Amino acid sequence: MMQSNVASASADQNATRARWTSAEAVVLAILSVPLLIALIALAYRSTLLIAINYNEGWNAYHATAALSGGRLYYPANALVTNNYPPLSFIIVGMVSNIVGDAIFAGRLV
Repeated sequence: MMQSNVASASADQNATRARWTSAEAVVLAILSVPLLIALIALAYRSTLLIAINYNEGWNAYHATAALSGGRLYYPANALVTNNYPPLSFIIVGMVSNIVGDAIFAGRLV
């Protein structure tokens, strides 16, 4: 009698786990739809040939300058400032050599 109760309780737990697992799968599927839409929209937006952020051209220029040996940082009395670390320009420049477009490379990085 005692073993039949234990077996019955174990079967009930397995059934409850199966129900929760399928319910979790449904919730996960429902929540993944907006995530997939957002990811697709961001991927599409990154391929546009228009500026998304105001400083994309600035970063692309400096990434190209970093690879060609140009000037990244100007004297203190210049009216141009740059507060990005040089490694970011070097990485974007290397990716732009692979991709072919410094703005798109900056979006990827």
